[in-house]
Amino acid sequence: MAPPRDLTIRPLSVGGMIDWAVALTVRHFRRLFLAMLLVQAPAFLLARLVAARSGDLLAAAGDPAALAPLAGRAAAAGLGLSAALLVLQFLATALVAGIVAPTLAGGAGLPAPPRRALATGLAALVQL
Repeated sequence: MAPPRDLTIRPLSVGGMIDWAVALTVRHFRRLFLAMLLVQAPAFLLARLVAARSGDLLAAAGDPAALAPLAGRAAAAGLGLSAALLVLQFLATALVAGIVAPTLAGGAGLPAPPRRALATGLAALVQL
């Protein structure tokens, strides 16, 4: 078995970024897959729920009196879905940063927990 590749943080070309992302994904595949499953399953279910409720809009399209309350509920559901997906995306970023950060070299001499917290905080800042 070949030794693990060097995954230090440094300026990279586009090809280098792709290689680095693939190497990190291969190294942490099981944990990343489980983390994304925890995030993607609720996101998928929420999107299906909103889509199912939005189907009623088409049935009421010919009647403006019936369409108005349905459109208001669909808009509220869409905003709720957007907020939930934003929270799930933030959770995904924190999970991935927590999984990957301990294996990165070049942490400026910081022990693993502060480096992990720093990586998670920076990822959350980028998300915002």
